[in-house]
Amino acid sequence: MTALHHDLLICDNDKFACIGGLPFFYRCEDVPAQAVKVDTDEAGNSIYAIAHQDIDLSQLPEAITGQIEFLRFRHLIGSLDALQTSQLAKAMQLLRWRQDHQFCSRCGTPTELHPIENATVCPNCHYHQYPRVQPCIITAIIKTSADKPQILLAHHLRATDSKMYTVLAGFVEVGESLEQCVHREVMEEVGLSVSNLRYFGSQPWPFPSNLMVGFIAEYQSGDISIDNNELMDAQFFDVDSLDENGPIIPPKGTIAYQLIEWVKQHYQSKTD
Repeated sequence: MTALHHDLLICDNDKFACIGGLPFFYRCEDVPAQAVKVDTDEAGNSIYAIAHQDIDLSQLPEAITGQIEFLRFRHLIGSLDALQTSQLAKAMQLLRWRQDHQFCSRCGTPTELHPIENATVCPNCHYHQYPRVQPCIITAIIKTSADKPQILLAHHLRATDSKMYTVLAGFVEVGESLEQCVHREVMEEVGLSVSNLRYFGSQPWPFPSNLMVGFIAEYQSGDISIDNNELMDAQFFDVDSLDENGPIIPPKGTIAYQLIEWVKQHYQSKTD
C-alpha cells in the first residue's frame, strides 16, 4: 500500500509557483502551520497551499528552484481543467482570508485558527469568523435582429489596455435575489430590459472572493445607454462575427468565455 503524502501549492498573491508553465506541487511529509488545506485527491492525498513569504524556497532542491517561475492565475486557467482551476481559486481565497482576519472584527483581539474548521476564533469574545463568498451575476444577453442572433458585449474601463469585450457582470446587493440583480445590473450598465432568464452555471472567482453565477437572458426593450463610470462601450454583435477577426473576448477557463462559446454554438446551430 502506497503511503499518503501532502502536496503543497506555493502562492504569491495571484501568482503560483510553476514548472513548465503548470502549477508546481511540492511533495512534503510535514505540513507547515501557515498552510491551508485546499482539497483531497482521489487517492486520499491532501493538497495544501502556503503563501510565498511563509516558505523558504532555498530549502528545496536546487534542480527544482532553478525551474520555478511564478505565473498569474489568469494566465494559468486556460491550461487547466475545472478541478485544478477551482483548487487554485480556493487557495488564493483561503490565504487572503487568513491574512485579512488576524483580528476579531467585534473586539479587535488577535484571533486564533480553529483546529478543524476553516475559521478564526477570538479567544476573548469567542466570535468565529468564516471565509465569506460574494455572489455575483454574469449574463449573456441575446437579441435577434433581421433574423440574425446577436449577443451584447461591453468594453469595461478596467479593460482599456486589453481592449477586451465581455458579458455584463455585477455584485448581488443585500436583500436582492440573483434574478433581481440581473435586471438591475443590466438596466444600470446599459439601460436595457431583459426577460426569460435561464441559469447557465457558476464559477468561483478569487478576485477577491466571488461566486460568479451565470445566466442567459433575452433582450426585451430599450436602447443602449452605457454607464460611463463602468463602461467605454457596449453593443450587440452578430453571433457569427465572434471569430478571430471579431472583438477580443475573455480567455478560456473563465465563465465569461463559456457563456460566449455556448451562445455561439447554440445560436449558430439554429441558423445553419
